[in-house]
Amino acid sequence: MIVTTTELQNNFGKYIIIMQNETVVFTKNGKAIGKIVPVKGDKKAAFEKLKALKAGLHDVSKNEQFDGREEKFNV
Repeated sequence: MIVTTTELQNNFGKYIIIMQNETVVFTKNGKAIGKIVPVKGDKKAAFEKLKALKAGLHDVSKNEQFDGREEKFNV
């Protein structure tokens, strides 16, 4: 669900209830600036995403993985 920041502020309680079942994205001046996600998510979907990420790591050498981390964290 997408709502404006004003709508979110004026009806926060309503969106807390909605947020328990789906992600609420809020916008300001027509641009998405944040989202509220439920704590308990779809474990099966999360597991599938992790499996896909893990499978992708096998295509990258250990040195490439380390170099990527160095770039990401400016080490």
